[in-house]
Amino acid sequence: GTLNNTGIPLTGEASARYQRVQDGILQIFASGNLRGKPTIIVQGRDDALAHVNFSARAYYGLNKSTKSNSELVYIEVKNANHFDGLNQQYNINTQIPLYYYLNQALDRMYDHLKNGTSLPVSQVIPTVPTASLEERLPEIDSEEHCEITFSDDVLMIPEC
Repeated sequence: GTLNNTGIPLTGEASARYQRVQDGILQIFASGNLRGKPTIIVQGRDDALAHVNFSARAYYGLNKSTKSNSELVYIEVKNANHFDGLNQQYNINTQIPLYYYLNQALDRMYDHLKNGTSLPVSQVIPTVPTASLEERLPEIDSEEHCEITFSDDVLMIPEC
């Protein structure tokens, strides 16, 4: 490393600290390689704090770009966010509970690990907050889902 704005090389203790920081960065740098572990990410599309473009979508794209035949499934739920516990407390009727899909994903993963059943496809689930229960909360892999694809290093998320 070099001293800020001077180009003078670091020496001694400063050089050692610089190298420790660089080594630490490499240890936590996201590679996208899940090393064969099946994984399901469930993300709400309306999450303002953990926006899909900067969290789940980015990781899914990174993972798929590794070309590692990963068993990563990405489920994006419309009209949902990770603060769904507040929906009822504040009478928010424009959002649906993401927790509902977390439980479905956990059940699907359990069945996959225990019985070898297929994981769901990556998909957008088109929820409708003000509709009937069946329309409001379609199941994972229901007829209404819109498949997420990754081809030629391009992640395609349908509007659905």
